[in-house]
This record gives sequence, structure tokens and C-alpha cells, in this order.
Amino acid sequence: MPGPFTITPSSTLVTLEDDKRQGTAAFTVKNDAARRIRATARLIVPTGSPIASWLTIMQPGESSDAPELPGTVRLFDLGETETYLIKIAAPSDASPSTHTFRLVVADETNPDDRFTESPDISVVLNKKPDPVPPPPTKFPIWVIPAVLVALVLVAAVVLLLSRGGDPSVPPTVTAPPGAPLLRLTPTFPHFGTTTFPDNPFLEADLVQAQSFGFNFPEQSQAVGVDSFNNVCGGFISADAILTVQLDAPPSEVVFFFESLGGSGVRLLLLDPAGNVRCNTSNFMGNPVLRVSPALAGPYHIWLGTSALGESLNGTMLLAASCNTLSENFSC
Repeated sequence: MPGPFTITPSSTLVTLEDDKRQGTAAFTVKNDAARRIRATARLIVPTGSPIASWLTIMQPGESSDAPELPGTVRLFDLGETETYLIKIAAPSDASPSTHTFRLVVADETNPDDRFTESPDISVVLNKKPDPVPPPPTKFPIWVIPAVLVALVLVAAVVLLLSRGGDPSVPPTVTAPPGAPLLRLTPTFPHFGTTTFPDNPFLEADLVQAQSFGFNFPEQSQAVGVDSFNNVCGGFISADAILTVQLDAPPSEVVFFFESLGGSGVRLLLLDPAGNVRCNTSNFMGNPVLRVSPALAGPYHIWLGTSALGESLNGTMLLAASCNTLSENFSC
């Protein structure tokens, strides 16, 4: 028996090939029955198909971005048409593939027997396009302050060595007048967020936030000073590497990156108050950054190296004080 509706898709092929990996499928549904019908809509996908989580029926209306709840009823007068818009959003890690789905519109009074199915709609997920290289830039104006900062750092190291100090534990370097303020923008971190809902140091003096190893996908030079006029330097990740969420921190927290290789590792942090912090201390050649007083909230962490293209492998650790790393160490 023919169904009570005629379903006409705008197209039976939807291709997802932009960076967002999103698209839409539109259906025109007409009431062919000789009476008014209260109808519900649902989607059918093959068993086990991942596309089930990609599809959302949207509420009617040109500017509506809200999904239509399952079981929502639309009223069709005799001969009336309704448009159903299906939003398709594939996850960023989905592999290139082709999937199908159908729209089913049913009479609410007898949905098992009085319904109409659309033709199969094919969704083709293409490979993400390669990034477009940036246009050539003009002479970078930051070179001049970068040279000034480098001269200050060299002078500080020479002074430290001349006094017989340990070069792995540099003193705080104050920037020359006019050095630019470094700004960091929180983004989705490469390795996600590690959350500590309670004080993490109740049972341990040294707490592991996360271990990782990676090659930098993109780096930018950190040139300038932090919110406390300490010199920042090195080539850091373009995006945050990790975010640590502290819901109930103690009075102070020490961030320590224990590197398994490499030298000249940099540690930068954006705290919950919006302050940029650059490490001015090192323990055993690894960067240490002390936050006091520590506030509850997210701490966005950037890592960097002294030269472009180096890889990092190690563990981000938290401590309640610098003495946790060594009784004789002060940061």
C-alpha cells in the first residue's frame, strides 16, 4: 500500500569536503492523504554505520539552528508540504568513506503501517584539503626587539657562568624598557584537558598531569615579556599543548616538565586570571614555573624549544612546592 506522503530530496548525493566536514540534505514532504495528518519523522541508517551520530533533524525555520527532538509532531493539512532539513557533521578524525541514510515520515496514529520512506541519500566524506600555505610576509618588525631580548639573555648567561653558577638554573631576567608584552590565546589543546576536582597533593607530593611525545605541527616564536616583566623566548607550539583544570588548588602550584631528551625546553602558561607566565627557573635542565597564589580554573600550557623543528618527549608534573623537586632547589 502506498504511503501517505511523497518525499522528494533536493539531491541524493551530499559531499563533505571542506575543513568543517559538514553539509545538509533537504527533503520536501507532501501530504497525499485525503485528510489532515499529524506526522513524525525519523532517520534510518544501515546497522553499524557511524553516520548515525552525524545526522540531526533540524527544527523548521530559515534561521533555526536547534535540533528537532525525537517524536516531534508536525501537522500536515490536506495537500500541504513541509521541508525537513538534515544537518550532517562528520567528526574531524573520520576516515574518507561513503555512507547512506533515509528519511521516514509516518502518520502518528499508525506509524508502523502508514509511513513513507525517502530514496537512499549517499554521503561522501572526502579527504580533508591540504592547508593553503600562507602568503609571503613582509620584513618582520619583531626582529629588532627579538635581537634586544637575545642580547639580554646572552649577557645574563655570561654573568652567571662568570660567577661559577649552574647554567641549568638561570636567574630571573628582566626585560629592557619597551619590550613587547607576549599574548597567548587559549585554544583547544593538542592533548586535551586533565582535570583535578580536588586538591591533587593530598596523597602525593608530585602529581603526574600527562605524559606525551610529539613533533611540533606548527611553531611560532615567543618574543617579549610575560605579565610579570620576565623575558620569554624560544619557539613554542602555535596552540596549547595541554590544559590542566584545578578546581581546588593549594596556595601555590609548581608546574614542572620532565623532558626525556632535548635541551632548551621552554614552558609558558596562561593562568585563570589571564596572566601570561614564562619559566625563569630550570631544574636539572627542565623548565619549572611556580604559580603563587594559585587560583582555581584552567591553566593553559605551551611548550617550546630553543630551535625550530625539535621534538619533545616527557611528562608534565605538578608539585605543591619547589622543595618537592629537591630540598636545595628554590624557584
